Amino acid sequence: MDGVPPLFSVERGNPMFVHVVLFKLREPKPTLVTQALQLIDDMRGKIPGLLALETGRDLVHSRRSYDLALIASFVARADLDVYSNHPAHLPAKEFFKTFGESSVTVDFETKNEERRMKNENNRYYFPARSIFSISSGHRTAASFAGSSATLGV
Repeated sequence: MDGVPPLFSVERGNPMFVHVVLFKLREPKPTLVTQALQLIDDMRGKIPGLLALETGRDLVHSRRSYDLALIASFVARADLDVYSNHPAHLPAKEFFKTFGESSVTVDFETKNEERRMKNENNRYYFPARSIFSISSGHRTAASFAGSSATLGV
C-alpha cells in the first residue's frame, strides 16, 4: 500500500457516521467561498475519529442552492462531538458565524462499503486526501501528492 497510508481503519460491516452540512453565505463572493473551503481543508488529519472530508462549491446557483457543502465521515457518532468541539474546527465555526446566512445539516449512520477501501489485512479504511475512481474492475486511490495504489474490488 505504498503512498496511501490509512489514517484510521474501520472493520468491514461496522457502520460509520456521516455529517452533511450545506452553507449559505450572506455574500457568496468567490473569495469567501474559497476561504471557507480552505478553513475546512485545514482540519484534515487533525481531529481524532474524522475519517474523511469532502467539500464542494455550488455550480448551479439556483434560488434553492446553498453556496458550499461539507461531508464529514466519522468512525462513530461520538466522534462528531469530538469534531464539534475540537480546536482545529473552531476557525471554521467562527467563519460561518461571521459570514454565514444559514445552514442545514443531516447526520446518519451508513454501512456504505463503496466509500471504503480494503487493505492487505482485509480491513477497510479511508486513505488520507484521496480521489477515488473505478477503472478496469479495480479501485484506484490517487492521492493529491500523486502516488497511487490499485486494489482488487
